[in-house]
Amino acid sequence: MSIKPVDLQVMIPKMTEVARIAGIENERSILASQQGNNNTKEMVKADLKEVRKKKDVQKVNKIDKSNQDDQNKNSKKGKRQSRDAESSSSNAQIAKKEKEKEPSKIDIKL
Repeated sequence: MSIKPVDLQVMIPKMTEVARIAGIENERSILASQQGNNNTKEMVKADLKEVRKKKDVQKVNKIDKSNQDDQNKNSKKGKRQSRDAESSSSNAQIAKKEKEKEPSKIDIKL
């Protein structure tokens, strides 16, 4: 199949148009892959932030838990001390009551 000069005149302008369309399609595929890469990067960053937040929350929970444990220990110590103080004061009161119950001895010599 031979190309005639009249056909050549019609084909040359269409070739530039076809080349432009092919270039646009190539750019679209490149842009689509770049956009996909950017979306993936953003998703990874968001996931990392979420993981970091969870770790921070876990750290805060651990700190809160240790603070509560310390407070519980301190309150238990305080309760023990108050119990000890109460028991010592109650022991003193019991001893005092026992002394009051004992009949007093009066030595009278005639």
